[in-house]
Amino acid sequence: MQLSIAQIIGKQIAVLDIDGLKVYEKLQESYKPQEKIVLSFEGLRHVTSAFLNAAIGRFLLSTSKPEEAKAAIELDGIDNKAILNKVNEVYSLALNPDLRRIRETARNQELDIED
Repeated sequence: MQLSIAQIIGKQIAVLDIDGLKVYEKLQESYKPQEKIVLSFEGLRHVTSAFLNAAIGRFLLSTSKPEEAKAAIELDGIDNKAILNKVNEVYSLALNPDLRRIRETARNQELDIED
């Protein structure tokens, strides 16, 4: 199965979390354990962490086996190291509960929210 982000969102700039949710929905629909999903970044000029968290991070966290889901995703068309670094950060956050907790605590402190 191949999913083109640019085709799903209809843009060359993937910056909004609402667009990330469109990709998340397609990942959910397409995911079958042990089968590859080729996620194409071809034609994208800019990608934000907010978009990637809504798309890939949310997808991984929605599965019962996030490591297995990550292994099913094959990235294609990333010719920008900054985008690849953002994707890897999303993977780290989604797969490491301690790192998620630290980031959430820092965010809550910044927003002055009590735990």
